[in-house]
Amino acid sequence: DSDPSFSTISLALDGSQGVLEEMFATTAGQGRGLHFFFVDRFEGGFPGATVAGVSGGIPGPPLAPGNPSSGVAVAISSAMGDPGTLAHVMAHEGGHWLGLFHTSEVVGTEDQHPETPGGQAGDTHLMFPAVGGGTTISPSQGRVLRLSAEVVAQ
Repeated sequence: DSDPSFSTISLALDGSQGVLEEMFATTAGQGRGLHFFFVDRFEGGFPGATVAGVSGGIPGPPLAPGNPSSGVAVAISSAMGDPGTLAHVMAHEGGHWLGLFHTSEVVGTEDQHPETPGGQAGDTHLMFPAVGGGTTISPSQGRVLRLSAEVVAQ
């Protein structure tokens, strides 16, 4: 039930989110939990890459609806009609919001969980930074998810 003005979200490379933060703030009064927003598409972002989803933070602010980071946005267009792809993007971005980082980044950094493979070896993991990655999470990533204040407070 998002306002139609949020159907296309422009992303800035400087880290500012503007309209995205405004959309996430609409969670005020909606109760705690992980709030998902479905948008048509994202514009901008990393050159040469299609943005499929954006988390309000890593982690997002637990127990704080109405915050400019209180949500996850997923682009319907990135799924190309495939509900499995949409579910994967939701799980991946939800993982970010609950505290998980990518298995590796193009700048060479890797997540700090010792049993999570970096680089292309991480492509079977949920937090691999590309649509269509796997669904595996490492034991320590599982602990991060289970210990999220949003999960524990339920």
